[in-house]
Amino acid sequence: MLRGIIFVLFFLVCGFSHAVDSQTLFKITEVESKYGVRAWFVPKNNVPLVFYSFVFKGGGYAYDPKAKLGLAALIVEVLNEGISGTTNRDFEKSLEKIGGKIVYDLGADNLVVTVSAPKESIKQAIELFCASVAKPKLDDETLSKVKGRHISQLKRDKGDPVSIAKTEFFKVVFPDSGYSNVRWGRVETVDAIKADDIKAKIVNVFNRINMSIAVLGNTHADDIKSVLDDYLIEFPLTMMEVKKPEQPVFRTSGECISVEKNIPQNVILFGHSGLSPTDEDFYNLVVLNHILGGPGLESLLMQEIRERKGYTYGIYTKLWHSAVNFLFGFATTSNDNAPQVREGILTVLNELKRSGLTSARVEEAKSHLVNMFVLKMDKSTNMLGMLVQMQQEGLGIDYVEKYLEGIRRVKVENLNLFIKSFLNPQSVLFVNVGAIVSPITGAKVCPK
Repeated sequence: MLRGIIFVLFFLVCGFSHAVDSQTLFKITEVESKYGVRAWFVPKNNVPLVFYSFVFKGGGYAYDPKAKLGLAALIVEVLNEGISGTTNRDFEKSLEKIGGKIVYDLGADNLVVTVSAPKESIKQAIELFCASVAKPKLDDETLSKVKGRHISQLKRDKGDPVSIAKTEFFKVVFPDSGYSNVRWGRVETVDAIKADDIKAKIVNVFNRINMSIAVLGNTHADDIKSVLDDYLIEFPLTMMEVKKPEQPVFRTSGECISVEKNIPQNVILFGHSGLSPTDEDFYNLVVLNHILGGPGLESLLMQEIRERKGYTYGIYTKLWHSAVNFLFGFATTSNDNAPQVREGILTVLNELKRSGLTSARVEEAKSHLVNMFVLKMDKSTNMLGMLVQMQQEGLGIDYVEKYLEGIRRVKVENLNLFIKSFLNPQSVLFVNVGAIVSPITGAKVCPK
């Protein structure tokens, strides 16, 4: 760990944004087993654990049938219950005994499962995961318990202002598409889900056709091949045809939606069209996003809306990558300041489009982006997350090198031309949830 700290400090002092490449950070190799199962592997001998992340494409909630919304989320809860014929506590004890952990991350497109354990017991942890998939607990008692817990979460989300705002936001962004599905479903759709639905969905999701694998930690290629052939070969190579969600396009025309809710704070989401990571202007957008609403107090939005106006404790933007790519923003404020926050965001965007950015600001942002990336990759879980993201988005095994080089190549003159042609403040979608003290002009009000 000390060597890692010294490495990072050395490059921070020497301006490593011009020196670090992907091979200095980590080297990804592809491992292929005897039976043709492949995995991306990053060795980390100074890490006490081994991590296996499995990306199951098409396993996300956007693929839920309209009559069975919540099915993908319910599957995660069922698998967490363990193996048929045993108790949930037995399953948990088996994992605890070997220092193992199974974590599920459900997105709109994919289901990601990460299994971790010490080197000597990682095979046992993966065996437990595979057994839960092969023999899920689908008895009436377990299903009733899981559904009850699931519906309780639904009810909590129904009153959560951030969940409400996201639901309304995605209704506009993804009309008539599975990407507007509510992750947890609805009470009536969850009630309609039967054991056979869960069983069929599990068989369809957990197969080798749509699976990619990332491995990180204190292990070797031969050990990985053994795991792939001994356990994952059992996953089928066939799947039933699944109706894919309609491919959405981010099209908004400056809609403003206010959801009335009697709460002390106002939650504001806003969105603008984005770009695919494979687009030639993507790195211009990465630098623009960092300057506009990146971390810290120095972003344009934080400077204008928090530091100068005092309307919020925090406002940020991020790039959202899914079936559609867009720039997504979040802020909270008092109910009476919601209109001013919206106007402040539009003011910043219009000024940015009109005046562009200085060379000093752009170079500082580029350096900060590369430095942040290197510091982030010093943590194993972040490195694993990067591997998974690369696999989910089909970015290729050399993406880290391309990313760092792409950031370095951004020039202020090209970025300012990009800003003028790309930014369209009049198209920004706003959704706010809270008590309507001062109505936003032209907003569609949705009482809740």
